[in-house]
Amino acid sequence: MKYNILHIVTHCGGGVGSVLMNWITTDTKNKHTILCLNTNYLNTYDPNIVHENMRNKYTEINKWIRKSDIVMVEFWNHPFLFEFLINNDFPKCRVCFWSHISGLHPPYVFSEKLIDFSDKFVFSSPISYEAKEIKNLLPALTSKLSHIWTTGNIEQFSNVTPIPHEEFNIGCMGTLDYSKLHPNFVNICSKINIPNVRFIIIGTGCDAEKIKQEVKHRGLEDKFLFTGIIQDVRPYLAIIDVLGYPLNPKHFGTCEQVIGESISAGIIPIVMKNPAEEYILLQSLIKFVCNSEQEYIHTMELLYRERDHKKKIITFMQEQVVKLYDTNKMVLDWDNIFDKVITLNKRKRIWNISNDKIKTKGHTIFTESLGNYGQIFENNNVDEIKKLYASNLQWYSMSKGSPKQYLESFPDDEILKKWVKLLD
Repeated sequence: MKYNILHIVTHCGGGVGSVLMNWITTDTKNKHTILCLNTNYLNTYDPNIVHENMRNKYTEINKWIRKSDIVMVEFWNHPFLFEFLINNDFPKCRVCFWSHISGLHPPYVFSEKLIDFSDKFVFSSPISYEAKEIKNLLPALTSKLSHIWTTGNIEQFSNVTPIPHEEFNIGCMGTLDYSKLHPNFVNICSKINIPNVRFIIIGTGCDAEKIKQEVKHRGLEDKFLFTGIIQDVRPYLAIIDVLGYPLNPKHFGTCEQVIGESISAGIIPIVMKNPAEEYILLQSLIKFVCNSEQEYIHTMELLYRERDHKKKIITFMQEQVVKLYDTNKMVLDWDNIFDKVITLNKRKRIWNISNDKIKTKGHTIFTESLGNYGQIFENNNVDEIKKLYASNLQWYSMSKGSPKQYLESFPDDEILKKWVKLLD
């Protein structure tokens, strides 16, 4: 049976956008429509499929919801998304969530309200089962859980042909935000002792300028190339010798499309021992998962010295990663879930909230997004709030569900202003 699937997503930029479009172009069985609450940043998608700037257009959104068989909420903590979940008067519908975060560290977390809101809550990686909030769920709610690996079609990178070059190029692709990237990234790079080394940095983020300034301050400008956002990274993959991908120990990622794309292109990744990266490389070779900064540097230098053996290593890795990032399996797994969810009756969705909270206020939406951690802010205990801030660099980001991101979305909220000030 063909189903009308309505995707609600904050935006279609980055990895989530590539995953969704890969799904839609591969899935010949169902009809997909995407509503972006924010701008469709890449502006490369069919306007008949992707509709942008839908924030607060609840009447229009609800018309789409009524026409859909299943509503898919593409989940991560974003002010626009929680504003929608809390304030929209949902018509009867069936709802699946697909989580694109690990949920292991606040402010990117799960909550009972979130799981209860759904008919099916699907993780993008099995590592999310280790989240404290998930382990503490009632059995009735855990029955809603499942996981489906995301992939943005890594097969397209398998035809990259290496181009001869003099430098030893270490590539890094993705979000230049220290809540994702290792906070000692530039320092780590500076200690890698490889002749004629060059670092190719592809992407952007709120810490991009800070990274560039540190590179300049250390006198490393001749070793770094910052490309910004690149629509087609394959020409750069053709000259990258190794993916240097050291991430923050408490980062929020799951399937890390960059790793799959790089391996598909014949590039070995070297990473830190974090849950997401470790899970991915356990499928192939754990020797490139490093326990410390020093081990990361040593592994990078060792790979340079033994680079003539690269072909044998990468062939094995490619065989394993193709199985993990299998588009057809992703589509089939979702079809199986849809076949089960479609048997459920459509029902109303109400985000239960205390009567003394004003649903439209930014600070209320912020605390609701944090699940159990929201109580710390509601109690207004300054010491506990600062302690929470110190636990994770996501709190200091300009995005990632941080107080700064919520204040940007609700600039007149005086309580949010006070919580942001505590970041100083």
